[in-house]
Amino acid sequence: MSEIVGVLLDILSFLLAVLSIVFVIITLKQNNKVLKQSSNQFVESLRLESQPFLQMELVDDLSTNSPRYEITIPNENDKVERIYTVCKIKNVGNGTATNLRFTWKAEGKSYSDACPVNAIMKGDEYFFQVTLEKEIDNDELNIILLWGYEDILGNTYEQKSFLYYEVDKLVCIENDPPTFLGIIGYTKA
Repeated sequence: MSEIVGVLLDILSFLLAVLSIVFVIITLKQNNKVLKQSSNQFVESLRLESQPFLQMELVDDLSTNSPRYEITIPNENDKVERIYTVCKIKNVGNGTATNLRFTWKAEGKSYSDACPVNAIMKGDEYFFQVTLEKEIDNDELNIILLWGYEDILGNTYEQKSFLYYEVDKLVCIENDPPTFLGIIGYTKA
């Protein structure tokens, strides 16, 4: 009888050891999951702390002494009029925007180019003369200016500015918040 009790105790000890190992494995998996979530939240908070936000605005006072750059919205049509508008681009976000590029989209056409300013630090603003080559008979024109840029951590963003033209002037600019596209991936050549 004592042998049976001894065998039962050995089986019970073995089962408890197996259950302990199973619980340790489950706990480790849960801890890894929590650590991964915590790491992802930390990376996301770093991204948000350095995320730029470009705000494009019309400039009413042209007496400013700030440098002006030019961005042209081209049109291949022969009968065009040029509309000149001064706009301000300001970084109202949390970090520096680098490697700026833009794409104009209007009436099924698009044009891309590098921005004349390579980086806009937090709080900095630059003044641009926006030159629109508009067909003469087109009284209203809506243009999407699609900005592409990176932050200092290598995250890539895209942001839309909507420009609304009436007759011969730019009347309104609306800015969408930046869209996070991902992290730049570099490979060896």
